[in-house]
Amino acid sequence: MTKSTINPELLFGKVNSINANSVHFEYINNQHEPTYFRGNRYGKGEVGEFVIIESQVNLVLGRIIEIKKDDLAKSNLEIVGKIHLLGTIQMDTLRVSAGVDYYPSINDLIYSAPHEFIASIPEKMQKDEAKIVLEIGAIDLDQSCGISITPEKLFGRHLGILGATGGGKSYTTARVLEECLKHNSKVILLDSTGEYRDFNSNDVFHIHLGQPLYEVTSSKECYLPPESFIETDFLALFEPSGKVQGPKFKEAIRSLKIANLKPDVFTNGFIPKINSFKKDYLDAINDPNLNLNSPLIFSTLIFKLNMNVYSLNSAHLLIVQRIQLVGVILMELLIQVVYL
Repeated sequence: MTKSTINPELLFGKVNSINANSVHFEYINNQHEPTYFRGNRYGKGEVGEFVIIESQVNLVLGRIIEIKKDDLAKSNLEIVGKIHLLGTIQMDTLRVSAGVDYYPSINDLIYSAPHEFIASIPEKMQKDEAKIVLEIGAIDLDQSCGISITPEKLFGRHLGILGATGGGKSYTTARVLEECLKHNSKVILLDSTGEYRDFNSNDVFHIHLGQPLYEVTSSKECYLPPESFIETDFLALFEPSGKVQGPKFKEAIRSLKIANLKPDVFTNGFIPKINSFKKDYLDAINDPNLNLNSPLIFSTLIFKLNMNVYSLNSAHLLIVQRIQLVGVILMELLIQVVYL
């Protein structure tokens, strides 16, 4: 039943206090040093280690977040630790669910969680058999225990890859991208530093804004014409002050849009006000075919590229370099093309 999760060789402690989201434990003997089990190292009570608490109703999954000894003069039996409770493991199916259904009791035994079980947690949280899984990594202490997860679990809500400098964030992101490409997924990557410029294959396209520090040879230059922005986009970019700059800024945007959309009337690209008749301006504003509050239909004219919408649709990974303030707006526009 619990052969793969509960192993006597990995027993190291017992529960001595319980609260809503954690339990405290004490070691059951002095021999709580790290050990090797089936060729792999287990801390048997180290900070950061995943553990399993054997309660009377089910198994509880947790992680050690603190170990302390109030008096260094006392024996090692006085060392206590704290476990953050993460989830519940059903004894019959070993299915894992978030949250704690039944809390442990005092004196319940605590074991180090086997590496292969930790690696299988994403799979054991699935209700149905997964058709597609992404192999995103492995247990750090046992590289043979690969970790796979479904795209629905990984991208279903929000995904954050966090860590210190040099902790492997970029490597993890690259691994996720590679796995997505294996399954013909479509991905838009906003690469502000050119970190992923070495991604090259037949289904990867690189485009850039301005002059990137590390420009990819095959990268195509693109730009965003102002006609594609709505007024709120400009306000978000330039943040004019509300009482003085804001009204003048809005009027300037409106004037330039009219001049650009009516080149036959305003031949200089702007609307002159000095020594000019107001009729042309009023006629342009009242033109029912002129919609100043919506961007133009996004088309291949947006990109100064030597390729068409079909080419973009065939891309599985579109990498955009030199993204600054216009990153979010650019993403919204690209999605309209890549996901047609």
